[in-house]
Amino acid sequence: TLTPLQVDAFEELENLNCRAVSTGGEYLFVGLGSAPWGKLFRRNGNNFEFVANTPELGYPARDSDISPGGNYLIACSASTALHRVVLYEIIDNSIVELRTISSSDVRAVGFSPSGERYFVAAGARLDIYKREGQTYNMEFQYIQTGDYGRVSSAAFVSDNSLVLLDGTGYTPRYTLRLFDYNMDTGNWDETLS
Repeated sequence: TLTPLQVDAFEELENLNCRAVSTGGEYLFVGLGSAPWGKLFRRNGNNFEFVANTPELGYPARDSDISPGGNYLIACSASTALHRVVLYEIIDNSIVELRTISSSDVRAVGFSPSGERYFVAAGARLDIYKREGQTYNMEFQYIQTGDYGRVSSAAFVSDNSLVLLDGTGYTPRYTLRLFDYNMDTGNWDETLS
C-alpha cells in the first residue's frame, strides 16, 4: 500500500501547474507552468528539502530527467514560439547551469541508464550527447527528412541502444525505430526489425 507523506516543502507547489516530474539518485525535479519554471528537491529520510529553482528554463516545463546517480538534471521548456533545453550539474545541494540550447519544438529529453549519454528530441531532429570528462558533446544527430517530419519521443534501452518515435505527414504516420551504437565504427546504426 502507498502511504501519503506530509512534505512541508511541497505546500508551495499548490496551484503552480506542476508537470515534467523526474527523479534520480536522491533528487526530485518538479517542472512548473509558471516562474520559477521548476524546483529541485533532495530526499532526506521520509521528507524532501528544497534545493534550487530553475529560472533558466524561462518558459513552462515540458519534460525533464535526472541522471541515475543524481549528478545531472536536464529539462526542456516551451512557450508558443520559444523552446529551451537546460542541462544542470547537481553539486552538494546546489545546481550549476552547464548548457542552454534554444531550439524549435523541443518535445523530449532523457538520460541513458548510466547517465553517460542524453538525448534531445526537437522538431525533426534527435541529438545524442555523450559525456567526455566533465562535459557533454554531441555524438550523433538523426533527422527525419519526410514532409512535416518530427521526432516525437525517444528512450534509451541501454547506454548503447535507443528507440525513437518519429512521424511524417500533416496527420502524422509514426514509425518506431531502434538505434544501436556500433563500438567498431563509433556510429549509431538503425537496426531493422
